[in-house]
Amino acid sequence: MSKNNALKIQYNKDTNQIYIHAGKKDSDKWVWIKSKFSDAEIGDILRVLNGQTDKCSFYHKYNDNTTRTWVNKKNGFIFFKIEDISKALNSGEQEVMRILLEKVILLVNVNGE
Repeated sequence: MSKNNALKIQYNKDTNQIYIHAGKKDSDKWVWIKSKFSDAEIGDILRVLNGQTDKCSFYHKYNDNTTRTWVNKKNGFIFFKIEDISKALNSGEQEVMRILLEKVILLVNVNGE
């Protein structure tokens, strides 16, 4: 979605899980952080993308790993941050993310969680 930072949405059909990866370019390579989301959390993100609320945040802990995610709306942009990697989504990117998340949430619920 950008030259220096990006978001990727991943649906794992085998495990029926949703991941969002935040990446930033560091010199000539990309550094990625991923976080797993439940369908309810994706619903909260969609509420921000649809303008029903201004923000949501999540804290995940698995074994000794923790991941914090923030989604905030300000001045027409959606700021998506996983740990220290952030991406500001313009209106077109917001629409693409909304469509993809809606499709993925359907897959999770059709395939059973």
